[in-house]
Amino acid sequence: MDFKRNVPSKVRELTEEVCSFLNAAGGYLLIGVNDNNEIVGAEIDNSKRSAIQGSIGEISPMCHYNMYDVDVDGKKVWVIEVPSGKNKPYFFSGSTYLREGANSQKLTNVEEIREVFQRHERIYFDAIPLPKINLLEQLDKDNFLEFKKEAHIVSVVDDFQVLDSMMVFDDNNVAKSGGVLFFAKHPENVFFHAVVRCVLFKGTDKVYIIDDKTF
Repeated sequence: MDFKRNVPSKVRELTEEVCSFLNAAGGYLLIGVNDNNEIVGAEIDNSKRSAIQGSIGEISPMCHYNMYDVDVDGKKVWVIEVPSGKNKPYFFSGSTYLREGANSQKLTNVEEIREVFQRHERIYFDAIPLPKINLLEQLDKDNFLEFKKEAHIVSVVDDFQVLDSMMVFDDNNVAKSGGVLFFAKHPENVFFHAVVRCVLFKGTDKVYIIDDKTF
């Protein structure tokens, strides 16, 4: 929850808070409460409300929220109710924000963004666990044998150990999407909508693309 005495002169400050709530567990932004947590009330005319809605509309991808007013002992408090976003991460003006406790943190560095959302298991498709899939039972043995041959992995190493060393399983030994996509017999039955994009670069700086195919 975050409190504002009035609508700030820079409406983007509210949008940054909304973005941070979307990327976390959601929250409430209350306008009409001062720094001492005292309800003082606030008035938001149509132009200000329109400006707030327009600014929040710049968050990408599109988000859902509710904005309404409540009466508390004759004083009007405006509420912006933000659920936890379903399509994380959300960005605003080229940056993303994350609510950590009572503060919103601005993330601009790519590695910083990746680390935070990997920790929350919210950014990478291949890291999503699939508890209904038993990968060892659905393992494509011929494909996996060929993989181990190409990777120069000795055949005496247990299949689970090989997969686990590649972080195919989560902490509860549940297979992740990446493992199923690459090693299950019929991944298309699970990911009928998914594609794999392979890009061949010249050198190691990932600037010049030699070939690019989608399977």
